[in-house]
Amino acid sequence: MNMKQFAAALCLIVVLSVSSSRGSGRINIVVGTEAPRLEKFAAQEMAAQFRRLFDAKVVVSESPAKQPVKHQVLLGSPATNPHIKTH
Repeated sequence: MNMKQFAAALCLIVVLSVSSSRGSGRINIVVGTEAPRLEKFAAQEMAAQFRRLFDAKVVVSESPAKQPVKHQVLLGSPATNPHIKTH
């Protein structure tokens, strides 16, 4: 699977998991503190799309939510986001 296919699959998974809560709840998008500008831009674009698609409150942050949230997206890779772990 190449990187474009991986990104498309990830987006599809996120959209399917979030679609059940249209109009309610919060979506937290987490980017690394040292994320490149492209990943930070992608986070803002994803947030805008989620707001339009799901009419939800979307927050972009550099750390996972302290209180439980139903939907959280970790954006980046283990190299750019310390919250993404490798096995």
